[in-house]
Amino acid sequence: MTIDDHRLQTHARTLARAFAELEQAKHATGQIRDQRTMRPGGRLGPQTPGHDKPVELCIELETRLYDFVCDAKRYIQPERMLPKSWRPMLDWIIFNAWPLATLDVADELDTELTYQTHRINRLLYPAAPRIDRPEPWQTARQVVTLCAAHGHRVTTAQLRQLAHRGIIEAQSSGGRNLYRPSQVLTHMKGTTNA
Repeated sequence: MTIDDHRLQTHARTLARAFAELEQAKHATGQIRDQRTMRPGGRLGPQTPGHDKPVELCIELETRLYDFVCDAKRYIQPERMLPKSWRPMLDWIIFNAWPLATLDVADELDTELTYQTHRINRLLYPAAPRIDRPEPWQTARQVVTLCAAHGHRVTTAQLRQLAHRGIIEAQSSGGRNLYRPSQVLTHMKGTTNA
């Protein structure tokens, strides 16, 4: 399959826009401290500055793109040194799209541009979780730990009492009671707000 220069330019421009959004995500402010999950006892846990995943993805993709550009620029005259940064590399690809489209590696370069755009979009805009899957049942110990992480104190005896009253659902499996954490958290939030 041959790639025309317009398609190569279009994919390079699309990737440049995706990289620009990734740059914004690297420096975006995180969650408000009051909204973070609490440790048991109501203390806020530590938080690292910045966002690790966008930074790591940017480094990985720039390295891959640099390898492709270094291979391709051997055949393009005049040769020019390029920094290992996405913006000048993509500008170089857009400017030299016609000579690049004539090379044997044009298909691979186009595939790489599409792949990188897909990786960035998958990080920035993750797919919504499946709605049709039911929430898993958890043991009382797991539910108590989860509630404590959200700042609510509940015991296994209280969980049994809530299930007995029909406020939350319970299911027994292997001699252990299982509960749905979302029901318990909803009830706990409703009682603390009242």
